Amino acid sequence: MAGSPRLSLKGDSSQRVKVAVPRSFGELQTLARSHFGEPGKVVSLYHKGNGPLTGPTQIPNLKSGDVVVVSIPESAREKLPRTTQQAHYVAHRPEPRSPVVRNAAVKENLPFDGKTSYAQDYVQHPLQPNTPAQRPKAAWAPATNPEEKTGKSSYAVQYPWHNPVRERPDKKRYQGLHTTGAAFEGRSSYNMDYVKHPCARPRSAGAGGTRQAHTQITGPFEGTTTYANDFKKFEVATARSAKPSSNNLKLESAPFQGGTEYSREYMAKAQEGPLYVLLEPELKQPRRHQTPCSGRRPTDR
Repeated sequence: MAGSPRLSLKGDSSQRVKVAVPRSFGELQTLARSHFGEPGKVVSLYHKGNGPLTGPTQIPNLKSGDVVVVSIPESAREKLPRTTQQAHYVAHRPEPRSPVVRNAAVKENLPFDGKTSYAQDYVQHPLQPNTPAQRPKAAWAPATNPEEKTGKSSYAVQYPWHNPVRERPDKKRYQGLHTTGAAFEGRSSYNMDYVKHPCARPRSAGAGGTRQAHTQITGPFEGTTTYANDFKKFEVATARSAKPSSNNLKLESAPFQGGTEYSREYMAKAQEGPLYVLLEPELKQPRRHQTPCSGRRPTDR
C-alpha cells in the first residue's frame, strides 16, 4: 500500500513539459500519465512542489506558468475501471488451427454428377442461327434510260416554263414622227413651281463703292476686340507663403511629449498569451551503496 503523500517534492526541471491549463482534475492526471507515467500506475501531483493536489477544487488555484511536480510510486498500482464494452466483449486469444491431413490412399475417379441451383434454374438452350435481314425494295426506281421520262414534281406542274417571244418593232408607229434640230422648249413642273429669281450682289463696305488705292500704315495697331473688352485681365497679387521662416523657428532638444487623438482613443493593451502549466517529474535521488563497517571483516563461509 502506498504511504501518505509528502508535503514537499523537488522536480527535475530538465524534463519539464509545457501543457495547456487543464479544465478538470482528471484531465491533469491524464496529461501527467501521458508524459511521465503509465496507464496502470498511480500519479501524485504537487503544486509548485509544495502542496499535493488531491481534488478538483484545487484546479482553479492553478495559474499560468505554475509548476506541477509528478510523482509515480513504484509499488502502488491503480486498477483502471472497465467499460461495458470491455466487460461484454472479452478478447480471446485465437488458437492455432491444426492442419488438415488428407488421406492419399483414397482416390475416387468417379465423375461429379451433382447440379447447382443456378444450373437448375437457368437452363442453357442451344442458340439458333440468325437469318440475315433483307433490304426492302424501293417503291420508286430511277430511270436508267435517259429517253424514258419520269414523273413531274408539283413545282414543275404549278410553274410551267414559257419560252419568251421577242417582239418586233412596229414600223407604222414611227411613220409620222420626224426629228428636227430645234431646241427643246418644254418646261417641267419643277421649273414652274420653283422659279429662280436673280440675286442682288451685296455692296462693299468701302466709302463710295469705289476701290481705293492700297496705302501702307506705319503706326501701331490700336484697335481692340470684343473679347478684350469683355474679358479684361487683372493683376493678381502673389499669395504669401504660410511656411514659417527658419529665422523664427526654434528647435528644442527636449523630447516630444504630445499625444495624438488616435493614441488617446485607441490605447494599446497588453495581450494575454496562451495559459499553460509546466509538468516535470520527480527528481530521483541516487541510492547510496552500503559499505562494511570499519574494523570488521565479513566472516568466511
